[in-house]
Amino acid sequence: MFHGFRYLCDRIRNENTYWRCELCSTCPGRASQKGAGEPTVTSPHNHEPDEQRNKAEQFKTTLKRRIREDSAPIRKIFRSEL
Repeated sequence: MFHGFRYLCDRIRNENTYWRCELCSTCPGRASQKGAGEPTVTSPHNHEPDEQRNKAEQFKTTLKRRIREDSAPIRKIFRSEL
C-alpha cells in the first residue's frame, strides 16, 4: 500500500525495487523504491483508490497475523477484530 493504492512487486534490480499497480491490465500506475527509502510514483494511476477494498485487505492481513501469533481460539480472535 502506498498513497491508498495497492502495488505488486514488478522486479528488483540491485537495490532498486519497481512496483506496478495491482490493476496492471488496465492501469499504468508505477512506483520505484531505492533501497529501504520511501517509494516514489513514476507513473500516475488512471483510477481512484478503492478504500473499501483496502480496508478489507487490511482486516484480512491483521486477522491472519493475529491468528499466527496468538494462542487464543480463532473464533475469539475474529470477534475481537470485528
